[in-house]
Amino acid sequence: MKTGKLIFKRILQIIPLYIGITFLTFLLVYITPGDAAEKKLSSQGVALSQEILDATREKMGLNRPFIVQYGDWFFSVFRGDLGYSLKDGRPVTDKMIAPFGRTVILASLTMAVSLVLSFAAAFFSVLHRSGFFDRVMRVISFIFNSLPGFVISVLLMYFLCIKVNAFPVISNGSAKGMVLPVLSLALPLSGRFFRQFRSEMLEEISKPYVAEMKMRGLKDITIMTGSILRGAAAPVITIVGLAFGTLLGGSVVIETIFSYPGIGKLAMDAISDRDYAVVQGFVLICATVYSLVNLCTDIAYSVLDPRVKTDERDY
Repeated sequence: MKTGKLIFKRILQIIPLYIGITFLTFLLVYITPGDAAEKKLSSQGVALSQEILDATREKMGLNRPFIVQYGDWFFSVFRGDLGYSLKDGRPVTDKMIAPFGRTVILASLTMAVSLVLSFAAAFFSVLHRSGFFDRVMRVISFIFNSLPGFVISVLLMYFLCIKVNAFPVISNGSAKGMVLPVLSLALPLSGRFFRQFRSEMLEEISKPYVAEMKMRGLKDITIMTGSILRGAAAPVITIVGLAFGTLLGGSVVIETIFSYPGIGKLAMDAISDRDYAVVQGFVLICATVYSLVNLCTDIAYSVLDPRVKTDERDY
């Protein structure tokens, strides 16, 4: 019952946030220099004249007041209609389905690689804390956490594409072409995850119940794989959920560098082409996914940590 109440509160919080995001998105596109009607006609190869421009603006509703335009667009979004691309006239929803699916695959692989690398490194670092392996991993995680993804991508491209010629420079969505984009996103994320996982495990291992288990003769690895991992899991869920939501919208730079045909690359092309409808659709999809991921994270956290169910505070 408490979990249902928590979910209901989260949904109520998402609604005004979502309205605010849609309003700011529409406002930014509205005040951006350029004429959507002129862009649409130019992309269709239509000879421009003032009469044709005026008629197109009237048809597109660009002559109406801002708030009226926003209201029409807002309610169209909730009907699943994101409008039409100014570049090729295709429905924005249809245009984004395939790139979004490719970005989900990229984000899922990145998350899987990040979790495996960081969890394994954190596990053995805590198991051999203050040892050589622990010190080395802390330095490596600091380096990865400090370097931006685009720097890592350029380094990987230089050494693995140009010097070794092991992977293609331009990703075409194939398994081999996805290796470098995944690594470019996963390595910085692994650095952050490692520090978080290690911190949570160390905090858990310092609790009194661990000392009691050691007094009973249980080995460190048995304690680690049993009680400590379960105790450290709940706080980590929030970090992982937020990171996955960020990956879906934050892989724009990496997708552009490797020409990966995801939704980030589509958004960058739309910005270059001033295809405002696609840009709006990209922001909305990112906001929706991020909100849903946060909601799922809250549900998972409430299941893993019973205190969330009984605490009356608004988390």
